[in-house]
Amino acid sequence: EPGTASQMTYTDAFYETETEVAYTSANIVLPVIFLLTSPKTVIDIGCGTGAWAAVAADLGCVVRGVDQDVPPHLQLVPYVDHDLTTGYDCTGYDLAICLEVAEHLPPEAAEPLVEGLARADTVLFSAATPGQPGIHHVNCMPHDYWHDLFARHHMTPAHVGSLFREPVADFYCRNMYLYRRES
Repeated sequence: EPGTASQMTYTDAFYETETEVAYTSANIVLPVIFLLTSPKTVIDIGCGTGAWAAVAADLGCVVRGVDQDVPPHLQLVPYVDHDLTTGYDCTGYDLAICLEVAEHLPPEAAEPLVEGLARADTVLFSAATPGQPGIHHVNCMPHDYWHDLFARHHMTPAHVGSLFREPVADFYCRNMYLYRRES
């Protein structure tokens, strides 16, 4: 039986594969997102090794990665070890990134996660949908579920994943939304 997200232990091999996929996708996606948002500060919630944040740093941003129990020798960016089930306050960040993370957290973590993310000016978010294969998926929800949670914080979605094709990972293309404050 799989453990909870906080008990789940990922191997170095998992992180290496995840980093390669994330880094390839981030190098294509983030330049486009940055044209739309012009961030100076970026926080990556559930960053894994921090590949997305590392690309944001390469693009000139001040970055921070937040996750739990990532081995120090695999961390690519300044890193905060934090239990994501309690959310994380993203106040002061121009862009919060949270990609393919929420489905790994228990359902009761969804609201605190979104509440913390919504404190950033803009959020780049994706989460696995029902039936999407993956490791330790415990809260796969339809996109409208997440849209409703962000709407409580006056943020509206734009499906930016549809702007991209391979080699951007298919799950990012299907699930990636940019949430912005309602005007």
